[in-house]
Amino acid sequence: LADQRERLDVALQAAQMGSFRWDLKSGAVDFDAHLLSLYGAAHGADPTETYSRAIDPADLAQVEADTARSMETGELRTRFRIHRPDGSSTWLESRARVYYDDAGQPDYAVGVNLDVRASIENERALVAAREAALQASRAKSAFLATMSHEIRTPLNGVVGLAAALARTGLNAHQRDLLRALLASGRALRALIDDILDLSKIEAGGMEVRSAPLSLRGLLAELTDLLGAAAQDKGLTLSWEVAPGTHDLWLGDAPRLRQVLLNVVGNGLKFTDEGAVEVVAEAAAPGVVFTVRDSGIGISDDAQRKLFRPFVQIDGSTTRRHGGTGLGLAISQQLVRHMGGEISVDSVPQEGSTFRFGVAMTRVDAELDPGPQRDEGRLPGSLRVLVAEDNPVNQLVVREQLAALGIRDAAWATDGAEAVTLAHQRAYDVVLMDCQMPTLDGYDATRRIRADGACQNAAVVALTAHATVEDRERCIDAGMDGFVTKPVGVEELAAAILQAMQRREP
Repeated sequence: LADQRERLDVALQAAQMGSFRWDLKSGAVDFDAHLLSLYGAAHGADPTETYSRAIDPADLAQVEADTARSMETGELRTRFRIHRPDGSSTWLESRARVYYDDAGQPDYAVGVNLDVRASIENERALVAAREAALQASRAKSAFLATMSHEIRTPLNGVVGLAAALARTGLNAHQRDLLRALLASGRALRALIDDILDLSKIEAGGMEVRSAPLSLRGLLAELTDLLGAAAQDKGLTLSWEVAPGTHDLWLGDAPRLRQVLLNVVGNGLKFTDEGAVEVVAEAAAPGVVFTVRDSGIGISDDAQRKLFRPFVQIDGSTTRRHGGTGLGLAISQQLVRHMGGEISVDSVPQEGSTFRFGVAMTRVDAELDPGPQRDEGRLPGSLRVLVAEDNPVNQLVVREQLAALGIRDAAWATDGAEAVTLAHQRAYDVVLMDCQMPTLDGYDATRRIRADGACQNAAVVALTAHATVEDRERCIDAGMDGFVTKPVGVEELAAAILQAMQRREP
């Protein structure tokens, strides 16, 4: 017994712990020497008086509530602060077991108090570190969103006015210069999109949204987008849905399109002669896409670092072909978010084969094409209200509407003016910038929807804000469409048509 008692004393002292026994009927409490020492009390001090004097009044109510609950549960666990006679303070955690008499009434409790100040300080440090990390992440996201907006706004002017200039009478040399200007503008927009995507993936904010899609439609669209680039280099760009592979699936078409554009675009970039081929076939985990090219190939060493952000296979690649090394890194993360993996098989000077599978579910029903319009272009009789505070972007939209044959347009330089004009006349379409002085585009749309002559107009966000959250915010405000600056004429026309279709019964 003496040996066991000695071991217990050593354990209690090492754990900064003391024990107590509480007679629940008489109220008598007994502290052992270790517990009195934790409270800073002398040997033989009255436990009840020691506890009452030491506990922080701010914690008393919580301790009493935990104690009352323990009479029913049979277990006590509560934390509280104490203040010792020497002026020092600490946190104690009380753990006890309640024992009952033959009648089932609480008889006595036996437990321990242990010093948990270090544990609480560590918890607080972790919480503070987590909050600091979250604040840094929020600051980074806010900075990138602001920079995206501030870059896209003038970029819309550069690309939009260059496109307008291309529609005027130019000689061959001027057209060549203008084509290079437009290509540079599009490359800058792609870079901004890549950086925003990478930031969102790193922050865990990338979402995968499934909807019915057609493999043939997706691949046909891909060749439409990249066909000109292939033709300019004299390359053959082809696609195939493997025999026996179903056409309709549930998947994230925008993300798939982004990955395919990156991978196929790379194939075209690094292929000087021959072909780039895309094949889609049903296989685990759903559909596997294979992209083959006859390009320069990739060494084994380069393949090991191919999917790292901002990494090029060698310095000459950047000088000759351009790029930031973000495309494949983003593609890998997107594929993983869609439940698959991406791999590469390549031999230098013999070409490369990229494969990636995504988890998709086959759709056996017919794909609903949604509401359709008979005409493929915008009617010139449309009445359009444009809310845009930037003079250069006003000029861009004016030129784009003129290119679409729309002459009936009114202009507002802020949201409040747009609401006023919307109350005076019924417009068919409202092109709404989101960030404007006096009243932003979100509140302006809500007021137009609430009351006004054009409350049933198709409202299209024409904005430099580019995230999924920005799109959802626009839809929540009552807008029907969303296009991100810089905007091309065809893109604007398509957005207006789709928005008008959504407004139709």
